[in-house]
Amino acid sequence: MMKEVDRMGRYKDFWGMMRNWMARDYWTQSVRSEIIIDTLISDFVGKMIAAQLKANADTVRLLAKEFPIKKEIDPEKTKKTKTGETVLSNDKVDYLVAVEKTLYLVELKTTAKSYSPNQLRKMKDVQGQKNEELWKFFFRILSSKIINKNNRESIKYVYTLYNIEKEEGILTCRNFNDYFCHIDESVVDRDCEYLSGKYEEIKLAYIGPKKLRVTLQNENVPLVSLNELVERKGVTWERFKNMLGENDNNWALVASILSHCIEREKPLDLNSFDAEVRKIYELLHGRNKKDFPAVAHCSAYQELFYSAQENGPEDFIEFLSDFECLAYELLGGRVENARFAGKEMEDLPKLVLNDFLTGT
Repeated sequence: MMKEVDRMGRYKDFWGMMRNWMARDYWTQSVRSEIIIDTLISDFVGKMIAAQLKANADTVRLLAKEFPIKKEIDPEKTKKTKTGETVLSNDKVDYLVAVEKTLYLVELKTTAKSYSPNQLRKMKDVQGQKNEELWKFFFRILSSKIINKNNRESIKYVYTLYNIEKEEGILTCRNFNDYFCHIDESVVDRDCEYLSGKYEEIKLAYIGPKKLRVTLQNENVPLVSLNELVERKGVTWERFKNMLGENDNNWALVASILSHCIEREKPLDLNSFDAEVRKIYELLHGRNKKDFPAVAHCSAYQELFYSAQENGPEDFIEFLSDFECLAYELLGGRVENARFAGKEMEDLPKLVLNDFLTGT
């Protein structure tokens, strides 16, 4: 019993050391914070994507990390060698995730500022291609690497395929050493044909701070909010929690580190609350429905806005009603639109909601 206590004490001390250094390194210049976050969440990426997409966790698999995609899809912009061959220069996406018969290119962002519109454009270019083009490009790179197996990069690319085969359930070798010794062009051709035929389309997703949701929402790209999963709130968290099972304790430990690392939204300045409400109130009365997501830029009701959208139309309508009542009260009952003058407060939400839905 004493030995067991000593061992648990050592684990606790080790975990405390790791937690402290990860949090410190995250905030240290020149240290790549994304690697720290990636190390912490890797075991949970599949469930994160499943929770966000409302998918069955059993159908979601993390196939690969740092998966190569073409830098340029346009043939005219693609670089060529002196002999006319295409240069296999590439960008990497953080995760390649399979969800049933769909492949997701998933990017991890640690801050909203690290988001790059150009990077998203390149991912969308790849998304616009057929699934088989994604695999053909990967296997072309792999073929060029296995010519020289002594190269460290060759080992890494082969190891990536080894893990893809393992996730796909088609691995026949006992271990990586055996696999590395026997891989050749026949394996490359077989796997390329199999994977190209299995998946039907490519989609995109991000994992990152909640601040990114408005930007990605306008691009029709889903975001897994690390803030919500760490703070254990929201409908995505509820789905994620149900998928964790016995891993719930592990996630609690991971979240304890992430809470010191992930970018948080600025706390609401109570002195500007009235101005925030007035801004949303004006947006609610806007006649252009496509401008309505701009409401989410305001901090006053951002969190409720998102959860209401995720929960469905009824909750979203309830949110509009509740907010309109709050706005009416805080504005001292001053309603500039003559249509609302003299109306009872309980009637106001229906009138405003009707305006929004009909654009009148």
